[in-house]
Amino acid sequence: MKNKYVITVLVVIIVALVGVLAYRSMMPKKQVETKQEQTLKPTSTPVSTADVVLATPYANDMVSSPLFVSGKAKGAWFFEASFPAQILDEDGTVLGVIAMHADGDWMTQDFVNFSGSITFNAPKGAKGTLVLKKDNPSGLPQNEAEVRVPIY
Repeated sequence: MKNKYVITVLVVIIVALVGVLAYRSMMPKKQVETKQEQTLKPTSTPVSTADVVLATPYANDMVSSPLFVSGKAKGAWFFEASFPAQILDEDGTVLGVIAMHADGDWMTQDFVNFSGSITFNAPKGAKGTLVLKKDNPSGLPQNEAEVRVPIY
């Protein structure tokens, strides 16, 4: 009788352990950064200027291709409902270019939502820059503006 009790307790313990291990294996794994990556990458911070507010990505975010970019910009940043954006590697080499498109009426002085996805080539190094450029069909220097966002 005592042997049956001990065997039952052992079976219950084994079943519980198997259940816990199965549950843990189904949980999403945390991405582990190396110590070098942790010191290399500062904390992500929102990007906001008088003319552009980014929803995604934040400054210092770790990104991959294609990169979805969204936010809002003043209507003067758009021409024909778009403005250019590009990704540069740490040497300033252009890795990808796209036009961000207005998600509404862009002929206003107010903020207009925009979005777009930039596909880019593999970077040289870990650091890069997302550059949002005010569309300037006139070519006049006084009409130029840009927002630079550091990314990893």
